[in-house]
Amino acid sequence: MFSTAVPYYELARSVLLSAGISPKPTMELDTIEAAKKMVEEGIGISLLPRVAILRELERGLLKEVPMSDAPSVKRVMLAIFRKDVELGRVTQASRNLRQSGEGA
Repeated sequence: MFSTAVPYYELARSVLLSAGISPKPTMELDTIEAAKKMVEEGIGISLLPRVAILRELERGLLKEVPMSDAPSVKRVMLAIFRKDVELGRVTQASRNLRQSGEGA
């Protein structure tokens, strides 16, 4: 399980609880990398974003188990940029589309 200080903790906990599983962690980890390593070493299981384990899946180091009964998880993603750097044409065009609502 992730440390309670890690934002991913509440997400993982709520998914487990909604599936009727009351987590009883024996170890808390601070990073996704640490969680992946523990699973690779055979020390438990973890709920992780698929994008975080693509390389390990391709190499056959980890196996994914789809959770069809789990509720859909929605994450908010943001694009960030430095205010003091001029944006390139493609980035500026993308930003303008998003602000106008056309790229939503």
